[in-house]
Amino acid sequence: MIKADYLTVNSKIHALESYLLKNNDYEELSQRNSVPDIARYLRDNTVYASLLKSIEPESIHRRDLEVIIKRRLMRVMLSLINYFHNQKRKFVILLLKRFEIENLKYSIRNALIEGTKSKEEIEEKLYNLGKYSSVNFIKIISAKSTDELLTVIENTSYYDVIRNAISIQSGSHENLIHLIENALDTHYETKLQKEAESLGKKEYEIIMDYIGTRIDLKNLEWIVRAKMFYELSAEQLYNSLIRVRRNLNFDYLRMACDTKNAEEAVDFFAKGPYGSIFTELNEEDLPFELARRIDRYFYRLVCSKKMENEFTIGKLMEYLYFLEYESEDLIRLIEAIRYSIDTEKIPDYLIRELDM
Repeated sequence: MIKADYLTVNSKIHALESYLLKNNDYEELSQRNSVPDIARYLRDNTVYASLLKSIEPESIHRRDLEVIIKRRLMRVMLSLINYFHNQKRKFVILLLKRFEIENLKYSIRNALIEGTKSKEEIEEKLYNLGKYSSVNFIKIISAKSTDELLTVIENTSYYDVIRNAISIQSGSHENLIHLIENALDTHYETKLQKEAESLGKKEYEIIMDYIGTRIDLKNLEWIVRAKMFYELSAEQLYNSLIRVRRNLNFDYLRMACDTKNAEEAVDFFAKGPYGSIFTELNEEDLPFELARRIDRYFYRLVCSKKMENEFTIGKLMEYLYFLEYESEDLIRLIEAIRYSIDTEKIPDYLIRELDM
């Protein structure tokens, strides 16, 4: 697409942006005392009205509201595909495929570790990608072993990825799950990078500024979490990292994997390219505070790029990130109110920053 070709999609995205929740909406929602109160506010004051109009707020369950929030996310993303053609359409569909990866992770974890949720509960948690999903997640959650899992996914593009992760597994099922999850992430992000290359140098740089940074942050967080919770050697940890990067070279990541524990890893990262995230980060604040800082770091990055994104693929990516963050913040807010978190502490749980 040349600049003129983005006029239609830019106009559509600008219109959609006007429906994103504002800070005052989150401030109002933070004052609510129950899930029905949140549902009522969303129905009466926001774009979620169309999804809530036939539902009585007093009878709505937390899970039902989360499903509605995810449904809007998918509905908007699917509607944007038709604004793109040829290679860019393939790339946008691939962006959507990230939610298939999230569905896979959730289904595999339930099958091999948790195994306590009903079919209905599982389906509620999954993103509905319609015709753009090629995986039968219900069959996956019924698998009782890695052999059964491999049989179920044998004819999908994920078979070799998961089989290879299983073949190098040692230790607990929990370790295996994280090996599979990281293998899926590596598979997806590598494919996304390759597809981005087909869009030309300018578009590629815009895309990788987002994707590469997000993966840098994901790798750093994974190293710290692995040091805290999992029994992985430095070599296993290094091999589990996603091989797409922005500001971190592989020697740096190898040195990070060689640190002795989470505290040493945090100190190491505090002196690196993303040092502001790790400065004055205490071990007792892990992993929640680290996750919050990483989310906010990336959120600020997306905000800072707004003026640069007009008439590029970056405008779409910017909007999709904001839409995803809206969904995530609403779900976090629902959880905070469900567990009676003090109103003044609720902003600490959100990705966006509120002055309350």
